Amino acid sequence: MSGMPEPTTVVIETMRLQNGRPVVQFEGFGSIDAVQRLAGAELRVEPEALPVLGSGEYYHHDLVGCVVETAGGERVGHVKAVEGAGVLSRLIVEGPRGDVQVPFVAEICGVVDPVARRIVITPPEGLLELNG
Repeated sequence: MSGMPEPTTVVIETMRLQNGRPVVQFEGFGSIDAVQRLAGAELRVEPEALPVLGSGEYYHHDLVGCVVETAGGERVGHVKAVEGAGVLSRLIVEGPRGDVQVPFVAEICGVVDPVARRIVITPPEGLLELNG
C-alpha cells in the first residue's frame, strides 16, 4: 500500500514567471535539495484565502461536479473537468454518451449556479452529437 504524503503547509517567499511558468520559492526551502521532497506535489490554497471573483467568473473547482442539463431539461451529465482559460475555457462533461466538450461561454452556458451545483446550457445544433 503506497501512502499519501501528509499535507504540508508552506509559505511562498517569492514568485516569478520564467518562460510562462511559475518559479516559486518557499520559506524554509533554501536549496534545490531541500525542496526536492515537494517534487510532484499538488499545491493548494485554502478556500478562504482565494480572492472574490467578479460576476460571471468562477474557480474551476466550483464547477467540477455540477450537473449539466439543457434548457429543455435533458440531463447531459456532470462536469468532470474544466480546460483552458478565459474565453477558451470548456467544460468536460461526463455523461451516458461519453465525454462532451462544452464551450464555457455565456451564449451556451446561460445558467451557472455553483451553489446549487447546476449549469443549464443551450447548445448549438449538433454540439452534443459532435462531441458525444
